[in-house]
Amino acid sequence: MDGGVIILRWCIAFGNNRVQGGFSRSARYVMGISADSQHRADAYYEEQQPIIAEAAKKYKLHWYFAEIAPKITSMDVEWYEIIGKRTRTMASLLQNQGRDDFKVEKDKCEMNRFFKRNKMPMVPVTNVWRQPHSFMSDLQAISKSAKRWPLFIKFCHLTQGSAHGTRLIPSADWLEKNWGEIRKWVFEKWVYRPDDWERPWREDGNFLTDSLTRGVFIQPPTELTLNPNTGKHQVIEFKVEVLWGRAILGVSKDLTGWRTALATRSSGSDGSAAIEVYPTGWDELLFRGQLLPAGDWWHWILDEGHLDCVWDLAERAALVMGIDEVRIDIFISRDAPHGCLINEDSLTSGMWYGPHFRNLAKLWAEPHLRQWYDVYSNSISVYNQTTADIPSRVLVV
Repeated sequence: MDGGVIILRWCIAFGNNRVQGGFSRSARYVMGISADSQHRADAYYEEQQPIIAEAAKKYKLHWYFAEIAPKITSMDVEWYEIIGKRTRTMASLLQNQGRDDFKVEKDKCEMNRFFKRNKMPMVPVTNVWRQPHSFMSDLQAISKSAKRWPLFIKFCHLTQGSAHGTRLIPSADWLEKNWGEIRKWVFEKWVYRPDDWERPWREDGNFLTDSLTRGVFIQPPTELTLNPNTGKHQVIEFKVEVLWGRAILGVSKDLTGWRTALATRSSGSDGSAAIEVYPTGWDELLFRGQLLPAGDWWHWILDEGHLDCVWDLAERAALVMGIDEVRIDIFISRDAPHGCLINEDSLTSGMWYGPHFRNLAKLWAEPHLRQWYDVYSNSISVYNQTTADIPSRVLVV
């Protein structure tokens, strides 16, 4: 881990919202750092703001997510600050009203049921187990009959990356040779208490996850892409921020040769997009990105229109949630430009958005301040909702 990443993690862990994603803008200028990335991000904000505003004015927001509105009193708000306010609101709704709509993110089993119920293209789930002994009993049989490898074991109640709640099983032979290790891991994770220790909303986030029922499931692999630069087949995932029903930013850590890639879209009818890449942790810290070179092997993502599928699927998922902000994670593969698959979602994203942090926060906050949207009343939990549950005429509450 290089020095830039260590400092970046320190900034996030201690919740200093004024250094989100690294040093402040003024510090970068004093250090003589190029401002190209920030200029591009600010120009993107100016382009997207009227589109987001128009989308918000037509938006149907579930009342559960509208509860945050009184807590947003200014557009001069930081990204993690808004997430913290929403997490506190969700904790209050759980404590006072028993509302557990947050399970659309925090319980991966409910999350996958939500995607399946709403016919989202996704990697299928092989059963859900609520007892560790029955899971271990069935695991061997499943591994012997599996047609595609690797298999992924995922815990329902462990959504934070720091919990390491996902394990790759490369083959049946590997599982047999490492059975004792996997059994130990399963039973350890079953009793593991999720802890948002890196986030400023730790206390409220832990209150939510403490209420979850433990469980585990298995998924086969998504479609892979052969990377000629490495000679290996690999996963490619974009984590997409959706604000007021519009997908606006995609982040990927899977473009080998680059540490991080930030994908943006055009306001034009041609749907054109751009990808900005960051070679190192220091480049992330200093917002020192560059546009993906036209000759780079990864440029096929743009040339073949894969992001069109990503934007569309992310928006479909957000709209049926009736949510103001959500991160939707989506797999792509080179052989299927129209066949992207949804992986998961996040209401408390800790992703790095670089020069877009403050602009995203403004785009999230402004419709709440202006009260542009309609709110609908619904007794159905968000994770049980379908498009049929979103009224065509909205009851403002």
